[in-house]
Amino acid sequence: MTDTSGNVFKGSFKKGKKEGYGELKYRTIFDKDSTLVGYWKKDQYVGFFEYPYKIISKSYMVSNANITTEPANPSENIIEVSVESVSGGSATLSGEMPKPTLTEHTFNKGSFQEMFPRTNQQKRNTYIFQNVIFPIQAVFKFGGEDVTVELNETKNYKITVVLRD
Repeated sequence: MTDTSGNVFKGSFKKGKKEGYGELKYRTIFDKDSTLVGYWKKDQYVGFFEYPYKIISKSYMVSNANITTEPANPSENIIEVSVESVSGGSATLSGEMPKPTLTEHTFNKGSFQEMFPRTNQQKRNTYIFQNVIFPIQAVFKFGGEDVTVELNETKNYKITVVLRD
């Protein structure tokens, strides 16, 4: 499709709007040719990846897994993984319920330089992975439970995992 400004889009459409993978060739305000390649949803460009991040799977006892993002600081690409349970860290008559911990992490794609645990929080444990090389696919294990994520874009990610008791 060529629009009235001379921009050319090659890709898929749905109800007359750009949808899915495509390539847009356009002229910049400085009269230079430029190309934008990636995914569109409802006529809006969403990025080079269709899903910048996603939770691929989670085991049954993971009641919730959530990912949020912030723009990346170029010197410190990080992933922050926080894990908690409904009762973990709570005081009981027999002492304190243990907080869940990250027992294993496997990066099937991508890598990181260092990991720092922060275990001084009342109801959760947090683990910071620094200097991450994206894209990544990683499995985070919490005892017998696990969450598998895919993070495609270079950003700072916060992954929050809540386990059932």
